[in-house]
Amino acid sequence: MDRDDHVIDPARFRQVLGHYPTGVVVITAMTSDGTAMGMTVGSFSSVSLDPMLVSFMPTAASRSFAALRTATSFCVNVLAADQEILARRFARSGASFDGVAWSLADTGAPVLEGTVASIHCTFDSVLEAGDHYVVLGAVQSLDVHRPVSPLLFFQGGYGKFSIASVDDHSPGEMIESVHLAESFRADMQDVADAVGAECSALTLVGSDLTVVSTALADGVTAQGNLGSRIPYIPPLGEMYAALDTPEAAERWLGRAPALEDEGVMERYRRRLALARERGWSMSFAGEYPDVALVDALRDYSGGDLTPVRLAEIREVIRSANRYYEHRDLVDGERYDITSIVAPVMHDRDIQFVLRLRQLPRQATPDQLTAWIDALTDAAAKASQSLANALKCR
Repeated sequence: MDRDDHVIDPARFRQVLGHYPTGVVVITAMTSDGTAMGMTVGSFSSVSLDPMLVSFMPTAASRSFAALRTATSFCVNVLAADQEILARRFARSGASFDGVAWSLADTGAPVLEGTVASIHCTFDSVLEAGDHYVVLGAVQSLDVHRPVSPLLFFQGGYGKFSIASVDDHSPGEMIESVHLAESFRADMQDVADAVGAECSALTLVGSDLTVVSTALADGVTAQGNLGSRIPYIPPLGEMYAALDTPEAAERWLGRAPALEDEGVMERYRRRLALARERGWSMSFAGEYPDVALVDALRDYSGGDLTPVRLAEIREVIRSANRYYEHRDLVDGERYDITSIVAPVMHDRDIQFVLRLRQLPRQATPDQLTAWIDALTDAAAKASQSLANALKCR
């Protein structure tokens, strides 16, 4: 077919290609006269691994690129989802750096603060391509600064990539749970004061266990703020799974990250059975969960995760499974406990769990038994308080 026989309307071209999202970067450089220059680009791409090349495609008429082209090097600043204001600023020709936080890299190009990543390049070549240039950059150095979701451009608007399993919360469900938890907050405060710890109420919202209320003993600072989330995957959330329906418990087990030891799944099942029998569960502290797991759960609760970071968090959780194994308490020994959890029930269905954290260290078996008794007593009272609140509705 002769090309002249099939003319595509430019508006149609833009409309169809607009169904493909693009990442947003700001190309920065110090021009030949020493001026900091930046331009927003939606056409950045990796090109080659050997040699390491990247590309972007400014319009041939761009005055910003004409100035930027006089530099000896440039920096690709990958914008984070919360940096739309920078994208809009540097989309204007001749945009000023006034009020923008940045630093000068060793390569000689400006680096914008708060970006996901920066990629430092020298000019490899500039090729003409219709009404655009194809600029090839030879990568000299690169780094990740914030492993969060990048800014995307799609059909005329800015946005971000969302992971469904992280962002499937129902605001209405969350608000309802917060209101119901208020009915037994006094019971939570009593056990927090008695133990000298933090007591939080959590419930299943979407695919996460979510903190809906927190009570603190004097001198204790909250770690489980309202809305904090825990991925509901083994071994996390076992008390809730133990008293949920058998089908729901199997779904929980099915969410377990890939395990190297096939016996771990059987230990999860034994832990579920033990939690059902006891009416409480407990996890032991150690160097690994005190650092890596706490950091991972903080990042998870903060949201805005990249798929790579989510995979890293799942690996941290998988590696922490040994801290959730059953241990018999031995007289004369002392224990550091991460958490003790007990259920809040209604009509034989689990509705919430109460979780004690920030417990005093080096507890004796007698102290642990007293804490467990105090928490299960508070959970029983909370179940009655919840029943009374629901009855009044």
